[in-house]
Order: sequence, then structure tokens, then C-alpha cells
Amino acid sequence: LTQQFVYAAAASETLSASTRPPRHRRVTGRPRRYAPAVLAKIARPHAETGASLPSKTIEALAENRHLLAGLGNARYIAMCRYDMAMHSLASAADVDACGLWQEIYRETAGFTEAPGTHFASTWYHMCIGYDAGYYSYLWSEVNAVDAYKQFGDELDAAAGRRFRECVLEPGAAAGGAAMMEAFLGRPFREDAYFERLGVPVSS
Repeated sequence: LTQQFVYAAAASETLSASTRPPRHRRVTGRPRRYAPAVLAKIARPHAETGASLPSKTIEALAENRHLLAGLGNARYIAMCRYDMAMHSLASAADVDACGLWQEIYRETAGFTEAPGTHFASTWYHMCIGYDAGYYSYLWSEVNAVDAYKQFGDELDAAAGRRFRECVLEPGAAAGGAAMMEAFLGRPFREDAYFERLGVPVSS
């Protein structure tokens, strides 16, 4: 789980709807920031007319969360694949690292990088101990979005208490998957993540 949920659990229990949260406004990251109710609350009235932001504009801004989501995820998945491919090579393998990245990026995202650029040679994650684990960023985001759905845009206090008891209190004494299942009351699912991207999920 991401660090933001540590703060979310505490915030949902200690902050009432009428309390202005000091540093917790960005606690749950992008999902809450794009919630229509939150957008309507933080939008300032028109400087000249004092008019509130029209509901259609709020809806359009909320929908904007999906902008370039496919491209961003495709590039990230390409990076995960490249990480795994590089860490699956035999120790004596002779490989064109930049060429392999171009191949995987083109195959996964459908794009090629600009000539003369060498992303693979500047990506420091490859040599600082991730060891084919770069995919875990996306895996943890899937978990975080599934957990966020339990809180809702108003940061439900009961969900905050449950999160504290099921995830924060056990800490490292329990496995991540077991803590998530205890909090959710079921194994985690990818549905909420796909819904956030605007991808229909079949039942």
C-alpha cells in the first residue's frame, strides 16, 4: 500500500466534514482530487461575476482523469517488461540494451522513441536493487485504488478505523495480501483500477 493511505486512515478518523484539513487535502492522491464533489468545493467563484463553476465543467474536469491514461500505462508496462527481460538474461549474455528497450516499447506501447535518445541508459532503477520488481509500483496502485473505493470521496471514518486495525496495527507482522483481504473482506480485485481508467469491467 502507498504511504498516502497511512495518512488517509488517520485523517478519516480525526477530521469531520466541517474541518478544513491542513495537509491532508492531497492525502488520497488523484482519485479524490478528481471527485466532482471535491472539485466543486475547491473551485473558486468567478473573479468578476461570483458565479460558481458550472456542473458541466466540473464533470468535464472529473472525466479529465482519464486523459492519456492508456499511453501512460502502456509505457509503464513496457518498462516493467524491460526490467524483467534484462534481469532474466544469462550473466554472460551479449545484449543491445537500448535496442531491446526500443523493441519492447514499440511492441507494448506502439511507439518508437525519437532518434538519438537512449532511455534505457538513463533509467537508474535498473541498477539500484529493483531486480525485476519494478512492476510492484503498478501492483501497489491496483491495491491502493481498490482500498480507496472503501473510503469513498468523503473519507469514511468507519473505513478509516477498519484500515487502521487491519493494515496499520499489524504492520510487518502480517503479509500484505492477508492485510488487504482482512480490510476489504475479500481478496483484492483489479476492477476499481480499470474503472478509474475509464475501462469497462465486465461482471
